[in-house]
Amino acid sequence: MPKRNTFILCLGHQRCGTTWLHKHFVQSYHFAAGVLKEYHIWDALDLDLLNEHKLASLPDDETDPNHIRYQMQNDPNFYFDYFASLLSKEKNITADITPSYSSLSVDRIRDIRKNFASRNIKVKAVIILRDPLDRIKSATSFNLNRNNYREGIPSSVDSFEKALNCYYQSEHCEKRTNYHWSVENARKALGAKNVYVAIYESMFKNEKIDELSQFCGVYPFKAKKGRKVNQTKREQIETPEIDARIIERFQSTYDYCFKIFPETKNLWSVT
Repeated sequence: MPKRNTFILCLGHQRCGTTWLHKHFVQSYHFAAGVLKEYHIWDALDLDLLNEHKLASLPDDETDPNHIRYQMQNDPNFYFDYFASLLSKEKNITADITPSYSSLSVDRIRDIRKNFASRNIKVKAVIILRDPLDRIKSATSFNLNRNNYREGIPSSVDSFEKALNCYYQSEHCEKRTNYHWSVENARKALGAKNVYVAIYESMFKNEKIDELSQFCGVYPFKAKKGRKVNQTKREQIETPEIDARIIERFQSTYDYCFKIFPETKNLWSVT
């Protein structure tokens, strides 16, 4: 019996290993890679906070990946037809791994599922969770390193500590650390059996790689590589007071994960 064509929708989160996920998908002979890892279609269309990803015009160069992105953003059917066109008897898995999809609504995820279903393609979701404190610090460093002042860090800051203090209080941080929203919306839209939640601190173990691989249908990977990729060079500075405030601000996120994913109790900062 031929394998079912499957679309993997990554629903977050930023700085949680999505680059690693994409690299491991690409090395599988079952995976049909498109022109991009992150397409930024539904966040650009649905989320005011992220409309910077909305392209203003169609690039003249048809080989520019943004040529495809523009068409997807302006003709949603093109999104579904494009990914359907990548699939074949040998390549039956494809994906859009855009971390900021973590804020998509139930209705949008359902719409994605229905449109792929009409093309006989099953949708599964992967969500990666990381200790909120570590995720927030990593995001702060990452954005500072690339001079990104569009996600909650003012351009006037002159230190990691000040940047962290600004970022954790921003709407960008709030949306990208709202794990409860991401997990519950995905399960409501797709059904719990079609949602795989990975915990960043344990996902690089061989048994977890096997588990994720089988869920996605790309098993076996040609090689198991536990090395993390796209790691951030973080400022080596202690920020205990800010850390405490971050943990307090996101206590409900910790509480949710400790209840639903008990292994996080032993892996994360708060117990």
